[in-house]
Amino acid sequence: MRNKILLGLIILSILSFLVLVILSIKTPQDNAPKAFPAPTLYIQPLPNKQVSGIIYNSSSIVKLADKIDHRRPLNESEGNIRAKLISQALKNKQVVNINVSYAIYYSKSYDMFQVEILSEHIAKVKQDVTEWFKDQGFSQSGICNLPIMFVLRSSLKNQLQNKNITFSYLLEGC
Repeated sequence: MRNKILLGLIILSILSFLVLVILSIKTPQDNAPKAFPAPTLYIQPLPNKQVSGIIYNSSSIVKLADKIDHRRPLNESEGNIRAKLISQALKNKQVVNINVSYAIYYSKSYDMFQVEILSEHIAKVKQDVTEWFKDQGFSQSGICNLPIMFVLRSSLKNQLQNKNITFSYLLEGC
């Protein structure tokens, strides 16, 4: 079952990217702010495999798959906030929030949020994303139950080469 989920996440990332590319070609908006491309999922199937100096914590992707398979319910208030964010994202080409450090997208297929990290300060970005979701009205446990998947922007991967960074797909403590 987990292999199906992992394969599905990879396919989702590719399809999300293609949809955003097609939509940006078909609907140019000169005055609209430019959105970052959808995140590309890179799932490392082997435990803590090092790729170009980045150590991918593979147990975090297994935990994410488990969170998707066995969702914990949100309280009513957080459920309403989540529904509002999803509604806005679906109107905005899956974009939930973008700034210079990260881009938050909603994946309808897997009913989860994906955060593309754009800054090399990964821990700070994760903290900022946590604060952003708290500012929306989520508790820490609610944030962990959404679920949220973090990915590195491909250009950032190049910047982080040979720095021996361990990367987790989840928030710390989730």
